Amino acid sequence: MPWRSRGVTPGRTWVYAPTADLLRDRWRAFLAAPAGERRELFREGRDRTLHSKVKPLPGFPRPLRPLAEEFGSCPEPVQVAYRSFDRQWLIPDNRLLVMARPPLWQVRSEQQIYVSEQDAHQIEDGPALTFTGLVPDLHHYCGWGGGGVRPLWRDPTGNVPNMTGKLLNHLSGVLGLSVSAPDVLAYIAAVTAHPGYTHRFKQQLRQPGVRVPITADPALWGDALTIGHEVLWLHTYGSRLSDPAMTLKRSERAVVERFGIKCLAPVRSLPERLPEHLAYDPDAQTLYVGSGAFAPVRQEVIDYTASGRRVVWRWLNDRTTRPRNKRRSSELDDITQTAWSRTLTFEFLALLSVLTGCVLLHPEQERQLDEICAGPLISNSDLSNAGVLPVPLAATKPPTSAPPNSSPLPGS
Repeated sequence: MPWRSRGVTPGRTWVYAPTADLLRDRWRAFLAAPAGERRELFREGRDRTLHSKVKPLPGFPRPLRPLAEEFGSCPEPVQVAYRSFDRQWLIPDNRLLVMARPPLWQVRSEQQIYVSEQDAHQIEDGPALTFTGLVPDLHHYCGWGGGGVRPLWRDPTGNVPNMTGKLLNHLSGVLGLSVSAPDVLAYIAAVTAHPGYTHRFKQQLRQPGVRVPITADPALWGDALTIGHEVLWLHTYGSRLSDPAMTLKRSERAVVERFGIKCLAPVRSLPERLPEHLAYDPDAQTLYVGSGAFAPVRQEVIDYTASGRRVVWRWLNDRTTRPRNKRRSSELDDITQTAWSRTLTFEFLALLSVLTGCVLLHPEQERQLDEICAGPLISNSDLSNAGVLPVPLAATKPPTSAPPNSSPLPGS
């Protein structure tokens, strides 16, 4: 997957929020401030000022005026991949963002899947890669240190794969199967998206960057696809790669219903601040959030991490009135959650369900990785002899610009 980008670099933390309504509240507070205070709230810098004129994000309308003269309603927030397994909302306005990474928005679609990798630092634990159908933040993988984003497709229609030339044909020939770009991604997900990979290759991962052993065994390849499709389905909250048999329905609700996790008692009030350790009863497999109770929740779900980032704890922390250890760039960040909602309950059930599905796949993924590494592999020299490697420089470049009048996607 030769084209790599970094994720969105907002430079301003207040442009992200767990709900779209919070962003609208912050926007109204921003516009209501006098000119001098507006500059302070915005946090002007060399990258952006209130008078900056910039190109719109691909697929979004062009702003009519600079922020210094803005008086209109908030641009409609869109859901993005804030952190691994944590979907939040962003104001999609290039006037607010330090580096919006327009090519990532240009290829955004209902077919797109972005691969998120920590390729600047050693991975400590958890899955080596995570996947999302939403445009990712710079720190999406684990919340710090940046990282690489590799889209599956180089176009929004899902016709031009971000794959090295001749790779698909070579794999098809070796395996005796018809291999597609989504197949390759599913294989990658099966092999890498579990802590067994991170543990097995701990020494090799001291040199940052994920390397994938490619099996030459058609049976092992097929088994990996079955697992990998479910991994991608889970990581994207059921929004990608449903299967023809409909055992994996293209629906977030299908993910929630699959694992039977329930809200036993509603969250009546939002905790002002999250304790360092979550209230969890391992015997009853029950997780408590304020007055709320959720079960059955496995211990491995509570402990799930992405290179040290506690996924469930961080998700809840960002949805409290006073988040702990949260970077703050403006007083607008102080406009936070004041109440829990039914929507948050459903989103939390979805998170717990996704992580449960991932945890249940881990033993099978680790066993399969052992079999792949013990079996016949396609080597770098094989790929070089087939003309797959080296990768042409042109393949590492982003796609050319989209037409100027492209329209935004509906919803998220």
